[in-house]
Amino acid sequence: MKVPRDLVHATLILVFGLTNQVVRKRIVRASRGLAVPVTFTALLFATGCGGGSSPPLAFDSVPPTTSTTAPLTTDPSGSPATDAVQLGPWVDVTANLAGMASECGNMSYVGANPGGDQVIAGVALQGLWANDAASGQWTKLGGGVTNRTAALVFDPEVTDRFWESGSYAGPGAFRTTDGGRTLQGLGAITHLDGLSVDLTDPNRQTMLAGSHERGDLFRSTDGGASWTNLGPRLPADIGFTSQPLVLDTQRHLLGTFHSEKSGIFLTTDGGATWQQVADNGVAGPPLVASDGSIYWPLENSAGLVRSTDSGATWKLVTGGGVLHSYNVVELADGRLASVSQSHLIVSDDQGATWRGVGPELPASGAYGLTYSAVRNAIYVWQWDCGTVVPPGSVQRLDLTPPAG
Repeated sequence: MKVPRDLVHATLILVFGLTNQVVRKRIVRASRGLAVPVTFTALLFATGCGGGSSPPLAFDSVPPTTSTTAPLTTDPSGSPATDAVQLGPWVDVTANLAGMASECGNMSYVGANPGGDQVIAGVALQGLWANDAASGQWTKLGGGVTNRTAALVFDPEVTDRFWESGSYAGPGAFRTTDGGRTLQGLGAITHLDGLSVDLTDPNRQTMLAGSHERGDLFRSTDGGASWTNLGPRLPADIGFTSQPLVLDTQRHLLGTFHSEKSGIFLTTDGGATWQQVADNGVAGPPLVASDGSIYWPLENSAGLVRSTDSGATWKLVTGGGVLHSYNVVELADGRLASVSQSHLIVSDDQGATWRGVGPELPASGAYGLTYSAVRNAIYVWQWDCGTVVPPGSVQRLDLTPPAG
């Protein structure tokens, strides 16, 4: 991942506290045993990685979200923490999108292209909009998109190629090869949630599209020109088949929710048969990290699970009540980021512990988050069921330590 080379690296001391935090798991194939209570305090020196290519990621003195004790405000000597860097404030970057006519789910999605400086917002009924870093304004991308954007999938090898999916009005899936200047509808499928593309195939032919609040799952082997509904081949009563993940042409994962039988399901034969590999309903899309791990946030803030074997088995790495976002992202240095009820939170131990970053979340809240490596910033977004986009729907937190 390319990031600006002129960013200054910062070395900051982080103090992590975790006191008698019991991590529970309710995972199919739980033969590895239950996690046990642990107590530790770790002192780390946080720097950018990659030999000067990664931006500084600054942490402040917000107490660890996994701690049940008093806020951690002192260093090991007992002196007040003096080297904590305070980030912020959150900046409202809704700009010219505020007041735009829309519908319930108005600010439906925000995504940052990992291959460039593009940050895109999906506005229900109004399509996709790209943010200009200099002016802060948003410019409409190509026409045709009227759905409530639920996913943007960026091609890691071709910066200008990405896919969009969404629900309710209009076609459900689109593709662009010119950065969004033009958008091509993909088949006749509608009312979608998550979308996934086989990124192991140079031709990007195999795709899965999850449905919105129903049991359909669509598969394409011709780049989206035609689709087959795999819903009848899925196990019965597994809930909404919302979040797919294509691993390769034959191995696919599916995360479902809203049923006692919901969970994560695996096929190794292109969707002909499915096996349940985790019995927790999911909250949103999975994250495939740079080390190959797959992370999936769970329904009802029940935690975060991780797989290190391409989805065959799963382990609960974050307990319930910590994450309050439907997604998790990876930062340039490999840390995970999400949001709690009150703060942006970051983990540098693969979800075992989390620490708050920056000031409290904006009053408008945060439904989800995205990370721009080029801008070294986190964006959060929130929607409501009003008929216009409210001010404060998109907010940015810069991760570069403030000057001075």
